[in-house]
Amino acid sequence: MCYLTNFLEEYYANGIGQIFCPNCGSEKVVRRGKSADGEQRYLCRNEDFGTKSLMTDYIYNVIKSDSRKKFIRMSLNGSGIRDIARVLEISTDTVISELKKRLLENINHGFLESLQ
Repeated sequence: MCYLTNFLEEYYANGIGQIFCPNCGSEKVVRRGKSADGEQRYLCRNEDFGTKSLMTDYIYNVIKSDSRKKFIRMSLNGSGIRDIARVLEISTDTVISELKKRLLENINHGFLESLQ
């Protein structure tokens, strides 16, 4: 469980007053609907730190390290975005963002600067 989940459970169990943002400590936290999974979303409205959406459980769309080699192998062998997403059981948006990261890592910045 993440920090925010523990904090909210403690909040509701003890009946403590205001919810605080775990990132900046602000009291300006409001409910912001529910996710597709039905989990409550919260929004920190502290303008000094920028507004941030908080979830009771953080789920990141990342490729696990053991699947990274398979991802690279499949992309080098010409597998399509949907094929990679289906085999690795990740979203197509994740595949696209990972491909963009790989593309940006492989740019030869020295060569580009010499062209200017």
